[in-house]
Amino acid sequence: MGRPNAARCTSSTHAVQLSAQAATTTTTQRTPAIPSFVTYIIPSKRRTSIDATLQSLAQQTLDDWSAIVFLDGWLQSPALEEVYVRMEKWRCLYALLRWQARLPDKLRIVAQPGKLGVRNNSAGAVRNTGILLTASPWVAFVDDDDTLQPVHARTLYDHVASQPGLDAIIFRMSFWDATTDRRRPHAAIFPRLNATNFVINEVGISFAMKTSLCTQDEVDPRENYCFIPSRCEDYVLLNWLRVSNKAMLLSPHILYNVKGHRMDCATADCGATTVYIHNHTARVLEAV
Repeated sequence: MGRPNAARCTSSTHAVQLSAQAATTTTTQRTPAIPSFVTYIIPSKRRTSIDATLQSLAQQTLDDWSAIVFLDGWLQSPALEEVYVRMEKWRCLYALLRWQARLPDKLRIVAQPGKLGVRNNSAGAVRNTGILLTASPWVAFVDDDDTLQPVHARTLYDHVASQPGLDAIIFRMSFWDATTDRRRPHAAIFPRLNATNFVINEVGISFAMKTSLCTQDEVDPRENYCFIPSRCEDYVLLNWLRVSNKAMLLSPHILYNVKGHRMDCATADCGATTVYIHNHTARVLEAV
């Protein structure tokens, strides 16, 4: 099936490629000679919360991972920005340099002087560029104010090993939901534990995919599965994979913590449904 907004995405692909070339000149580390199993792409808004994000990566029980932190628009700050904003920016940089000293073979920092995206919709463009910079067979995504469970990389590896034909794997995410009462937020999980498929507004960036799916090649844009920057870019990409008959797994594991929220049963399935999605159909599986 043809890609959504193909003309728009094709024209932006060239810009992404040029941005990736420019970004490689400002990276603080070269690409490792031996790629890891999975690379985590982390768009950063220069928040100090990235310290906890990288801490969660350092605690992974599977060591076969690497990460790219992308500082988009690093030099584009308001001339009269508040003092606390500037302090946040430099504290973020200090945390990044400290973590790179601890993880020199795993962490790569890319500082992009100009902003890739438009206004706040830059994460998709950053992720596309980050995919171009990795040689890992799998790529996963995490925001700089979120964290991962220690078994994230291991569980991803086990899923791929048990079903080698998979193209994408969606993990559940936990967060505080304040949509009904801001004063009393309650814990929530997306996709829901009993979900037998994913739907818009109930799925997020807590997924991993084969790196080869996002070639960003203008020759055949129909087979170029990359992000189209928008507020629902996560769902758009996942749905595009679904309608293109890619093999997808909805994992029962809750391994992504939005803004640090953590479920006690994150390493178990918590009664969630495991679903294999292919050819427009969803088949419930036993826990994987």
